[in-house]
Amino acid sequence: MAIEITLTALEGYTPREREMNQKLNELFAEWHFCLKAGATAGNFNPEWPAWFVTDGFYPLYTEQKKKILFLGRESYGLAGHSYIDELYGYYKGNTVGGATVGQYPFHRRLFYVAWGLTHDCQPWSEIPVISDLAVSLAEPGGFSFAFMNFCKLSNETEASTRLNESAVAAFLECSKAAGGDFFNREIGILEPDLIITMKFREEWLNSLGEIRSLPSSNAELGQFQLKVGGRDILLLNSFHYSERFKKDKDDYYDPVVEAVKIYQVGV
Repeated sequence: MAIEITLTALEGYTPREREMNQKLNELFAEWHFCLKAGATAGNFNPEWPAWFVTDGFYPLYTEQKKKILFLGRESYGLAGHSYIDELYGYYKGNTVGGATVGQYPFHRRLFYVAWGLTHDCQPWSEIPVISDLAVSLAEPGGFSFAFMNFCKLSNETEASTRLNESAVAAFLECSKAAGGDFFNREIGILEPDLIITMKFREEWLNSLGEIRSLPSSNAELGQFQLKVGGRDILLLNSFHYSERFKKDKDDYYDPVVEAVKIYQVGV
């Protein structure tokens, strides 16, 4: 099957990680083919297959003490690109959308949470400043993580970051109709120790695979167990990382650290 999508071209992956990327590439090609078939059949906008965005993980992800997978909703303005490659370039340049990583709540919170969790749930006061974290991403002694967007279609229709509801709904319907169990398969390739979703709806959570609720230590943090390849993985459904009026430490970092310690993730 011809591949008409952009795959990661980053350097620095370990041999194991290169094998993982090859499996991801094969999955994305199959997923994209199903999307093209749906468009050809007239089930949705024929432009959407060209908006397909691949994702995955940054180099040295498998070397982390805890492998963290973040699940966002959709990307913006990245049609036809690799999310990982594009964001890696932005991160290393410490600029995203005209702001520094530290000024951009979504990415700043990703960095804080990923660094802290991969460094033994480091006390908040000891987490380095964002500019230092940007330098250490995917470097020995630094940190790394996986990132997967629920909808693989870039939002190319809005000047703002408002969710493209119709594209997300069509993408989910097409993915289900294809019967490929794509979401669970991608997570299975990434083999995370912990999954953090960002204010996912119940339908989205259920589409990830066999999932069950767990007693929650925090009313604002949904806690679940997702079965992936015979493993039960802790899944925490957090606030969306772009939400205004939320506090990095109190609303994002501390609740996740508490849950990770309760369920002894990565121990």
